[in-house]
Amino acid sequence: MGAVRNWHKSIVILPCIVAAVSTFGSARGPREYSGVVIFDRWGVCHLYSGVYLMEISEKVKASLRPFQSKAVRVNAQEVYQPINPGDGLITKLQVLGPARETVSAHFGGPPNLDDLSLRVIPNFPARGTDELIIELRNDGTNRREINTDSLGPTLLSRKQGLECFDPSDGPSYAAVTRSNITLLHDGPAGGSCLVDGKGRTVKLGLLPGFAISRRFELDPGQSIEVPLRFELSTGQYEFLAGYGGGVHEARVLVSNLVDFDVDRVGKGHLTNGSLASNQVRAPRRVGEVCGRITLENGNPAGQAQVFLWPFPLAAEEPRAANTAVAEGDGWFRMKSVLEGTYVLGATLRDSKGVFVGAFGGSRPADAAALSVPDSSGGCSSFVTVHPEPVYTVRGHTQTRDASSAERTARIIMTKGNAFPFEATVVVQPDGRYEFRNVPAGRYQFFASWTGSGFDVRSDIDDVGVIIKWPERK
Repeated sequence: MGAVRNWHKSIVILPCIVAAVSTFGSARGPREYSGVVIFDRWGVCHLYSGVYLMEISEKVKASLRPFQSKAVRVNAQEVYQPINPGDGLITKLQVLGPARETVSAHFGGPPNLDDLSLRVIPNFPARGTDELIIELRNDGTNRREINTDSLGPTLLSRKQGLECFDPSDGPSYAAVTRSNITLLHDGPAGGSCLVDGKGRTVKLGLLPGFAISRRFELDPGQSIEVPLRFELSTGQYEFLAGYGGGVHEARVLVSNLVDFDVDRVGKGHLTNGSLASNQVRAPRRVGEVCGRITLENGNPAGQAQVFLWPFPLAAEEPRAANTAVAEGDGWFRMKSVLEGTYVLGATLRDSKGVFVGAFGGSRPADAAALSVPDSSGGCSSFVTVHPEPVYTVRGHTQTRDASSAERTARIIMTKGNAFPFEATVVVQPDGRYEFRNVPAGRYQFFASWTGSGFDVRSDIDDVGVIIKWPERK
């Protein structure tokens, strides 16, 4: 199969035929859809839009088949989709307000795809576990923010007749769709079933021990690799990855389509004529990270929380690859750390305040990259934690009924040197609440049904969030 290019830049063509549907920048209206229609090697076609995929009815397929040998754009019927998986990618939603006026609600836009390239690398060693590696690269000259909500396995399909796949109306089954890398952190995609009393499993998930943050930035020339492991029955398969898109008008980045077969012992083999090349990697190693956390005066920072963040470090809500708690003498150890590049940070919270530090820097944002396994050997990852400025955040709400149960307010840090940080306080009978020793950063506030975000850069006497407590009967 040939590589698929960014459909918004040129007509997309595969030997198995791909047709671009609609044009970027035009309004999405009746009988139009932004995406890419893919005719696979079994004659079935799917409508592809970013990390999402839908089966196309035979009626729609019939209207597209005349274009299988022509490199032209076509307008295809929009495919009915009962579930809307693209809400997180809506750029502008028009809703009708109470006074019948039009109100705009913004939910964040689709990712910037400029100068990004996406491909799938098959890693099928003669012995060992097979992998499908998604590589996303910044080929431009500007830094790009990456959102793994929009990156994922768009298509894992197989030839008809095998179990555990949801059927389509064509000669193949699609097992994985509407998934992304963020969701795969919670568990593998796919399913399981019983055939003749025997269990069958179809799984596609992240390499155990691998972690990647939800949002981060790629520098020019930098790339990230996301290794996926699969468990599949004997048969013929196709795999495709995507970035961007959604069910609303948006550009999409499409990877190459990988054709492979799985033999009776579960090993993958690229098909004859496949343009994807097998790139066998050395077996992934594991190592350990150990060292000591101290205060500025050299005393041990016992009970400090230690975090190993994936590199490049996410500015907001990074996802830890490994964690540990320092012993009373400040020493810590993390075992079985997957080979890779990381940022090591530490946070200590006690009655005196909040202390933050990192390996090779005073804060995680300016820390040095740490390679695992460490060729130098020994427990040499030393971190000094420094006091963070802390503030008091106060607020108030309506006086609660004295007979009601205890109510609480909670704040959770989403961005800041001391991430992860959260605190919960009791709302007093007069409706007032107070958070003390709060480090600077961005927070999400929760109380009852109320959720709101705000920044802390100084003391706040009134957080300004109106809490609506539910009525108690």
